[in-house]
Formats: sequence, structure tokens, C-alpha cells
Amino acid sequence: MECADDQHRHRQYWPATLLSGSGAGRGGSGFPVRAGFDHRRCGCHLQLGRRGAHRPRGAAALTRIAVTEAESAVLAALWRHGPLSFASLIEEVKAANPWGDATIKTLLHRLMQKGAVKSVKEDGRQRYHAVIDRQSYVEGEVQDLLDRLFDGRPDRLVALLADRLDL
Repeated sequence: MECADDQHRHRQYWPATLLSGSGAGRGGSGFPVRAGFDHRRCGCHLQLGRRGAHRPRGAAALTRIAVTEAESAVLAALWRHGPLSFASLIEEVKAANPWGDATIKTLLHRLMQKGAVKSVKEDGRQRYHAVIDRQSYVEGEVQDLLDRLFDGRPDRLVALLADRLDL
């Protein structure tokens, strides 16, 4: 069976009601799985990088979104200050990074394409909002670290940290 655009949308959120199996849960591939369709066979999951991905929990369980380190700087500004105008966002990101306006605009555009940021017109001005919350992002980063380096086992990470901190 081949993968088709109408069967899933990469880097976009799916409501938990559309997910089945272990695809979006712990131990799964982290990608949406519809009943009767095996995405591991189509290879579509190979297109998404795992670096910077997040996995929200609960009723709003969503697919992972790949967020680069540079993109996370834009998200961090939105998490710190809430919705920002473009000019304010540029100012906040530039305070911590030596990037030009065009670079920040590109990062913002990529985040909007991925569904991680949205823009809303308020009082005649565009304001940018982070769609993903910081807690979900951090949980996804930690899960990614566990999956990549510790075979998904938190006890191994805790043991390493305990050794390093002499607990």
C-alpha cells in the first residue's frame, strides 16, 4: 500500500481521535497511524528528522514536529513574552542571537509552515503565537534523548545523572 497525501500530513497535528495503535504513543514511531495503514512500509516516516521534535500528551496528543535549534530560539521568545508583533519578535530574538531580520523571518515562516506558530490579526496588527507549549516541547526533547541514547529507558539516564552528580 502506498502512502498518499490524503492519508496523513507530515509536520502537522492530528487529533488523538485519528490516531490508533502505538504510532503516536511511547515506543511507537511517533507518527500518526490510521487503522489498516502501516506507515513503516511506505517510508514516509524517514522524511522527518528526530532532532528537536516534541510529543504533546493528553487529549490533544499530536504528532511530532521537527524544530531546529535556531527555530527553537524564535519559539523561546514567544514562550517568554507571549504573542508578539513581528517587530517585537525580531527585537527579542536579536537580543540573544546575532541574526539578521531576514534570517528571523525565514525561521518564523518555517515554524508557521510546520504548524508550530500561527499569526492572528489583533487590533489591525499581526501577532505571532506559539501553538506548541514549552512543556510539551521539553518533554519531546527529553523523550528524543531517551530514544536516541538510552534505548527509551529513563532509568539509564537517571543512573548517568546520579553518577555525574555523585548522588
